[in-house]
Amino acid sequence: MTCISTVSFSILLNGQPGAPFFPSRGLRQGDPLSPYLFLIISEVLSLNISKLVNEGELAGIKMARGAPILSHIFFADDSLFFFKAEESNCACLKKILQEYCLASGQEINFQKSSGKETLIKAVAMAIPTYPMMCFKFPAGLCQEINSDIAKFWWANHDKDHGMHFGNPGIL
Repeated sequence: MTCISTVSFSILLNGQPGAPFFPSRGLRQGDPLSPYLFLIISEVLSLNISKLVNEGELAGIKMARGAPILSHIFFADDSLFFFKAEESNCACLKKILQEYCLASGQEINFQKSSGKETLIKAVAMAIPTYPMMCFKFPAGLCQEINSDIAKFWWANHDKDHGMHFGNPGIL
């Protein structure tokens, strides 16, 4: 914080520095220090998640027997979290992310999140794939699965069934 709060700026005018002034709103996009602070805070988030997984408070996933536990992957501007679908894991992750948001000044836009699309592609469409290779599903069952996926996609809340325009042809 000392690096951020003690900085001052001067503007060169005709080669002469003007009176120094102090920023009052913290770092901005394009500040040379900004990427480093982001990396430091992201590393803290990663360590906090790993610590809770090691302590057994968060349950990550294993891709295969004997494989390491996978809990998260960070990309340039994206984060993927892998946990067992349990309410306790969700609550714990939400708490960690709230602390991260407070520390970093960033906010999670839950409206913009693509969790629904990933869930549909990874679960709802993947589960029937194997049986459909072995058996011909009745058209009525395919329509029911398709309808459930469409309702899930278009719903805004658990109570709202949303609006659905035509058959998306998911299955």
